Amino acid sequence: MASPHRKILEEDEEEACIFAGPAGPILEEVRVRLLEQDGFGSRVAVEPRTEVIYERLAEWLAEQADPDGVGSGGRSVPGVGSTPAGWLEYVRQASASIQRRAELLDEQGRPRVVRNCNASGALVHVDLTDWRGRLRARLLYDHYTGDAAEVVLVTSSGEELHYTPETFEPPPGAGGSNGGAVSAHLERTGQSCARLAQDASPKRQQAAHRSVEALCSAVLLPRLEELMRREVEEGRQLVPASEDLLEMDME
Repeated sequence: MASPHRKILEEDEEEACIFAGPAGPILEEVRVRLLEQDGFGSRVAVEPRTEVIYERLAEWLAEQADPDGVGSGGRSVPGVGSTPAGWLEYVRQASASIQRRAELLDEQGRPRVVRNCNASGALVHVDLTDWRGRLRARLLYDHYTGDAAEVVLVTSSGEELHYTPETFEPPPGAGGSNGGAVSAHLERTGQSCARLAQDASPKRQQAAHRSVEALCSAVLLPRLEELMRREVEEGRQLVPASEDLLEMDME
């Protein structure tokens, strides 16, 4: 069942089903078992933000398995070097989400996506507003490298949530191993789903199913559980609200 929070974006174009293609049945089966049948055994499984995050992940994995999609060649997960893989994927999805709305106008007839450049023509930041013209997201770029440096989300109440590469670093004491594990799991799962684009045999479907379930139960859900536990202990939001996750195609 689709999340009720999708109603937030009813003013935008209708989104395609993210559980389509050869990987569709696998992604839906894992979602039902872990999030609806309490297969993970934690309250994080019934947290609305978790469902939105899983849907964004499923959308990316479905692209990998789509014979006509951008992932059909087995695209690897970005993450070479010191930049966290999670940040690179976050920026990729943010940029794609903003670009999808590039032709939309707000209720005053103004573009919802505005690109701001400096005097030399270098991109400084890209703004995304909602249909009422309120700023909802800003993607800022580094002046020297031209790379994305920060994502700012603005909630409906006006609160700003700031995300940088450091946000996606492993927590203190993890020794960097957690970030490597996430990247490795994500890349393996993407490759398993990409193989379905060439041959959706029962053997490959089983391998993709094991890979998706391992990514979710061993990496994604435990990580979310830790972040949400810290939210309670530290009294601050570490995972964006569902409406912001939907707007940015992230979470």
